[in-house]
Amino acid sequence: MEGMNPMQDPGQLGMMGRKAMQVGSYPDAVRIFSMGLDQVRFLNLHPHCAAPFLRDRAECFWRLGNVQASMRDMEDSLRHGLPRDDFFAENVAQERKDFAIAIFKEKNYKGSIKQLNLALWLHPEDGSTTKFKRSVESHQAAAYFELKNYKKAVELGEESYKTNTSYRLKEEAERWKERGNQLLSCKERKTLDLVIACYTLALKFTPEHEKDLRATILSNRCLMYIRRENAEEALKDARDCVDVKPDSPKGQYRLGSSLLARKKYQEAMKPFSKSLQLLLSDASSSESDKVDTLTQLLSVALNLPDGTCSIQFNIPKNLIQNAINKAVADRDWKRLHLLFLGGGGEKKYERGSGGLAMGCDASSVPLEEVIRDDLPVLGKFIKILLDHEANSKPPKGKKSPLDVAMELDKNDVASMLIDRNVSSRTSELPKRMFKRDGLEAMRRGETKRAIELLQFSLKHEATKGKERLEVLQYLCELHFKEKAFDVCLDTGRKLKETYNGEKNEKDEQPNSNTVCN
Repeated sequence: MEGMNPMQDPGQLGMMGRKAMQVGSYPDAVRIFSMGLDQVRFLNLHPHCAAPFLRDRAECFWRLGNVQASMRDMEDSLRHGLPRDDFFAENVAQERKDFAIAIFKEKNYKGSIKQLNLALWLHPEDGSTTKFKRSVESHQAAAYFELKNYKKAVELGEESYKTNTSYRLKEEAERWKERGNQLLSCKERKTLDLVIACYTLALKFTPEHEKDLRATILSNRCLMYIRRENAEEALKDARDCVDVKPDSPKGQYRLGSSLLARKKYQEAMKPFSKSLQLLLSDASSSESDKVDTLTQLLSVALNLPDGTCSIQFNIPKNLIQNAINKAVADRDWKRLHLLFLGGGGEKKYERGSGGLAMGCDASSVPLEEVIRDDLPVLGKFIKILLDHEANSKPPKGKKSPLDVAMELDKNDVASMLIDRNVSSRTSELPKRMFKRDGLEAMRRGETKRAIELLQFSLKHEATKGKERLEVLQYLCELHFKEKAFDVCLDTGRKLKETYNGEKNEKDEQPNSNTVCN
């Protein structure tokens, strides 16, 4: 290059640029290498003359943190004929990957992603490419996940799986399972889709023989589908989970929950019962899991005509007691009613005659609150609760159970409470309460209600004398009006017996005009 200005000699410019690099003056080196490239083009030199400038400038860009410019120059240098040493490239790619992992541990997630991108670019296309790429993408997904770019993390996971759909690795499956678990705290609907995507990837990477892991992931994804209100997919996952591991309490629970979501109550009883039995046979299972499963079982039974009659296996009393306490805490009187009158248990009670909770303690039950609810056979239920030590004395400032029953005209309950000597908060009952209300109902034409109230009056108020005769006479008229002729005749006989008894008692009284000698 005789006759040229040395500053314009590409060779000279190359040496000057490398000296600038040696002293760490990378911006100056970039400028000099750029001048060298301009000279190559100006002099129409062979394209391979540009390759060294591009290679060296790529390193400068890299040192300055401009990764994209560095990678662009490296690609251009290869296209311009820079010889590629695949063994060297593979080693450098591995170095970049190791460095990326190191700075990831230092929580430099963005830097780690850049280094991993460079490692991918540097790695040669050979037999080890697929394995290397899969590993790098796994680390990239972890970095994006830490940066809360969950969508990108999932995309990388899916891309990694697509490179070899037959690839299975327990560790990778567990990583995706844990990522799904971490996202569970988010309540947004969009996040649920990402959680499902994480569990789906976990399943794809799970080896066939890892049945416990597969069952756990299926159970987790099933729960997400339930929350997503995708009942069909939830049921499919639940059934797959039970197929993989039939003795999994959680799997049976998920199957019950999925059937419950589809309102298939009769079908849901079996897996919930199975789940509870498995928990009871496992000494390591938690009490909260048992109570929760029993509660779900009761929720299903509430929708069945036979209640809890199908539950005929032994359930420890302490567990049923916890279920009672939970029903009281939740103020769920229907569930409490089912526990005492839903049938089933070891004694195989019929519904309405007893239940799982027979023999347990009902002292925590606030009777006055239960009476306010509209429950079937309420009088019988309150009687059973009293038999199980329910407290009839209300807290200070609250009405007594008897006061509430009278206030709500639940006369059968009031009658039973009077029989049990449950006192009123007002210290004494309104005089002739049943007779008074019965006559008022009779005046309004409420015949059946009048009969009920007057019968209570016979039991608690009009027990003898003229008043009893009067009440029996009213009852005869009411039964005749209702065309209950047999009852009317029976009441008439009682009326006659009472009349004769009163007459005989009067006749036996001594005459005050008789003179004694």
